[in-house]
Amino acid sequence: GVRTCVVPTPMLFSLTLLSFTTTTFSLKTQAAIIRKSNNHLRFMLSTPLTNILRRRRGYYANTNNNDNNDNRGILSSRLQIKASKTKKDWDALPVSNVLKPGDPRPKLLVFDLDNTCWTPELYQLRTSPKPWKDIRLFKPIQAIMHELATKDEWKGTKVAAASRTHQINWAHRLISKFEIAPETSMDDLFSYKEIYPGSKRKHFERLKRDSGVSFDEMLFFDDSTWNTDEVERMGVLCVFCPRGMTTDLWELSLKEFAKMKKKKTRFMGKTLSASRASTRRR
Repeated sequence: GVRTCVVPTPMLFSLTLLSFTTTTFSLKTQAAIIRKSNNHLRFMLSTPLTNILRRRRGYYANTNNNDNNDNRGILSSRLQIKASKTKKDWDALPVSNVLKPGDPRPKLLVFDLDNTCWTPELYQLRTSPKPWKDIRLFKPIQAIMHELATKDEWKGTKVAAASRTHQINWAHRLISKFEIAPETSMDDLFSYKEIYPGSKRKHFERLKRDSGVSFDEMLFFDDSTWNTDEVERMGVLCVFCPRGMTTDLWELSLKEFAKMKKKKTRFMGKTLSASRASTRRR
C-alpha cells in the first residue's frame, strides 16, 4: 500500500548539488560554479539566485505589477529602453580610439550571445522574448557593434556569433531584431552564425573552415571560462566577460591583440580577464 517515487539519478544529483551549493557558498562562489556547469545544472543552480541578484542590481525598480507578461516570474523588470534609435542617438555612441592607424586588427571577431551580448540568458526565460522588453543588449555592445558596422577601420574585419544555447530559434529572431545602426541589425553584421548546442571547439573549427581565417587572427569574447579554456587551447586570443561585455575589456583586447601581433606571436592562445582590465585602468 506504500507508493514509492523513483527520482532519476541526474535529477537527484542536481537537487543535492543545488541544496549544498546555495547553503554553503557565497553568491560570488555560486556564480562561478554556475558558469562552469552544463545547461541543465546551470538552470537548476541559478534559479534560486535570480531574484536575489536582480534585486541587488536594481532590475526590479520599474516593475509593472499589472503586466501579465509570461516571463514575469523570471524577468520582472520592465526595461525602459526604446527599440529604435534616432540619428542623434547613433552619433552619441562612444567610439574606441585605442588603436593607431596601421595597428594590427583581428580578421574575425567572435561573440558569445548569452550574458556577453545580452541579458538575461535565454534558458532563464519561459516564452519567446521580445527585444528591449524581455531582454536587452549591454550598452557597450551597442557601441561596439555600431562601430564595427559603420567605421571604415573595420572593413577588413568580419564578425561572427558563437553560442551553445538550446533556444536556437529565439537567438536567431533576436539578432534579426536588435538594431545596431540605422537599418542594420546584428544579423546583418554577423557574417557567420554558429548557434547550436555542443562544443565551442566545433563552432571554431567551422568558423575557420567557412571564413578562411586562422585561429591566430581571431578574437573571442565569452562569459564562461569553460568555453574560453577550450578555445584558448586552439590558439585563439580569448576574453572572459563574467558580467557581459565592457568597454574596458574591449579596449584591453584590442591593445593586447595588436601588441602580440607586433611581436610576431604565432600561438595567440590565452585568456584576458576583467581583473587585468581594471588593473590597466588605474
